[in-house]
Amino acid sequence: MPKAGWKRNPETGVFEPPTAKLEAASAVRFDPDDAPIDGDFQKDQVLGKDPSKTYALVHPDDMPRMKGRGYVATVRAEGSPRPVYDAGSENDPTYMVDNLTLMEIPKERADRIQREAENRGSSRWKNEQQGFNANGREVSRKTEQLQQSVETR
Repeated sequence: MPKAGWKRNPETGVFEPPTAKLEAASAVRFDPDDAPIDGDFQKDQVLGKDPSKTYALVHPDDMPRMKGRGYVATVRAEGSPRPVYDAGSENDPTYMVDNLTLMEIPKERADRIQREAENRGSSRWKNEQQGFNANGREVSRKTEQLQQSVETR
């Protein structure tokens, strides 16, 4: 005797599980609007932005990397871009928000850095795909190598 709700497939004669719930499920995915991961919309806003620049609030641990990319600390001055939440004093040389420094970079340079990073990632992914497609066993070999490297740590 089949389980409750199971139906016989007329073509195969085999009892199959109910699919009504699966068929009723929506194929459309609803994602929430983008939001800062560890941020606060009120604190992450910058007022008086120069449209030719990109701004970032940078943690001290990320400072060397951001400076290497060309970011510079936004200097505190009258009329300069500033974060909405500015608890610093007028004597501070830069803007700080919760231990994060407001930094800026020319928009052209930021866009070029982003394009280069995307191109590097795309070319690496294409190389991986070619390896996988050229030899189906490549996937299992790479998996074995990964497992071995994880086990030796």
